[in-house]
Amino acid sequence: MSAPATGARRADLIEPLFAAVANHHALSPAGLRILGLAQEAEGKLQAARATLESAFAADSKSVVLLEDLTRVAKAENDNEGALGYLAHARDLAPDNPALPYEFG
Repeated sequence: MSAPATGARRADLIEPLFAAVANHHALSPAGLRILGLAQEAEGKLQAARATLESAFAADSKSVVLLEDLTRVAKAENDNEGALGYLAHARDLAPDNPALPYEFG
């Protein structure tokens, strides 16, 4: 699974900036992902999960978003939720050999 590369650099700036923009304009799935990753980096796991779920609702074919959601769910100690996200990712990308081993 990929680590939160984009949001982790300056999450302290990215999170409030993207949240302010989201109050005025709908963010794209990519914008929502950046916001979610920044929230994750700031330790706001519930907000990150909600934001990443919104991003996935807008882009329901994104395996990367499901991997992000899996990581956040695991950080929240929600193993059942993490497994659900991972199973959905595996359904979308059955040829990805890393997904079946990710939860173990």
